[in-house]
Amino acid sequence: MDILLYSKDRKLNKTIVKTRDFIADVRKTAEQKLRGTDIAFICSDADIPDTIVMDREFIMVALINIIDNAIDACIADKDKQGHEIRFEILKNDDHIEIHIHDNGCGMDMETKQKIFTLFFSSKSTKGTGFGLYISNSIVQQHGGSIHVNSVKGKETGFKIVLPVES
Repeated sequence: MDILLYSKDRKLNKTIVKTRDFIADVRKTAEQKLRGTDIAFICSDADIPDTIVMDREFIMVALINIIDNAIDACIADKDKQGHEIRFEILKNDDHIEIHIHDNGCGMDMETKQKIFTLFFSSKSTKGTGFGLYISNSIVQQHGGSIHVNSVKGKETGFKIVLPVES
């Protein structure tokens, strides 16, 4: 899917999306990917906006790419137990924030600086280097940005900021 998204030039198909339905779809997809792991997926749906204007399919791809990396980071972290991935959507005055936080292995500064570079992967032969590049491209197409905080050996947090549209 990432290769198709990268190779095709596609216009956004922005629509009004019911936020609770969208969160339920993210949760369902994440839980399918988490089968067979002990990683908890925690969704917060308190204080969310009723709707968001976005290309639902594209934003879903962007988020699932980030969640896939969070799952890999939790699996790679053998130093602690009780891994979890937290997901929430918040609305501020002029933007929507989507937060994805994991308590996996974290990233060093060098990795963090390269994660949105095409073909960069810290997963050796297990990664393509497309996922986060595609996620960043999708968010930028929506007029947004991605911010990353990470502490090696402890955690990683992604904050996706999208403009509010009506």
